[in-house]
Amino acid sequence: MRATDTLDLRADLKTKVDDFRYAKTMEHHLILDFTRAKPNENPRPAETLAEAFVVAAQHAARDGENFFVSADMCDLVSFSARMLDSTDFMDVTLAPSKSGFCYFEAPIEIKDNRGQTLKINAFLWQQVAVRGGGEAVLLHMWNDEYRTPDDAAEKGRTALKRAEMIGRWGYIGSQTYVNNDPLGDEFQPMMSEEAARLYEEEGSTPHQTTNVMRIAHALWLMLGQTITSSTKESGDKRQEREMKWMDLPNDVTVIQLRRSESKPREGESAVEWKHRWITRGHWRWQPYKEKGEWIRKRIWINPYVKGPGDKPLILTRKVNALVR
Repeated sequence: MRATDTLDLRADLKTKVDDFRYAKTMEHHLILDFTRAKPNENPRPAETLAEAFVVAAQHAARDGENFFVSADMCDLVSFSARMLDSTDFMDVTLAPSKSGFCYFEAPIEIKDNRGQTLKINAFLWQQVAVRGGGEAVLLHMWNDEYRTPDDAAEKGRTALKRAEMIGRWGYIGSQTYVNNDPLGDEFQPMMSEEAARLYEEEGSTPHQTTNVMRIAHALWLMLGQTITSSTKESGDKRQEREMKWMDLPNDVTVIQLRRSESKPREGESAVEWKHRWITRGHWRWQPYKEKGEWIRKRIWINPYVKGPGDKPLILTRKVNALVR
């Protein structure tokens, strides 16, 4: 797909989240999440919190910048998210904008409470303030049921009213991530015993859920690394008119791997490689001085992509260890 296709996708998603019926389905989904998976986590009523989350998604769909992550970068983001250290801390300031829409050319796969495989095609995020003067980010996730339907989409295909109402945007859920919170493990702990019992009564087997905070953190970390290339692309005349009419931006930041090194280095023999790989890629805490004080920052050390540009990218733990 073309990066500028995401302009039309973002406009379509904005129309959906602004629609009263669709917004109510999002609220219903969130209320179930708040009352089942996290029954005692928030002091505010689930209905009030759900409404606030939907309003935040509407603001992000209206105000956010556009981002497109190429398929190879999607693979690298998924891989690096799994390999990050659980003791790392969320840094919401790494986000490339205060609010944004991001479309993944290849979906990011996660597991939900029922053990279903869900596919994230789109993020909306918005940075917000929290009690005590801290910062947080609200992250909203969707599956594109037209391009890459996931387990939930397949189960809902028989419901004609559902398909008519949601269109292509299968809502996965929303999460709040507070600055400096530990990233935690790849999978989040099981829900409460009461919530697990309710899922079992429905015929589902309770399952640990994928920690999406690690995915967002890995994506934002990768944006500042030497292996990543970010360029701007603008929509055509039609898109320019439509985006202007909807008061939406008409350009997309394209996030992709830098061009591969495919020529043999000095002393290497010419080999017809069947794939691409990343040499010596790993995370490391790097100390550096900022305003006279020493601080530490996560950086991706000395990586580059090697192999023919038209071959698939292969990621392995052996080659791409993410270490402290």
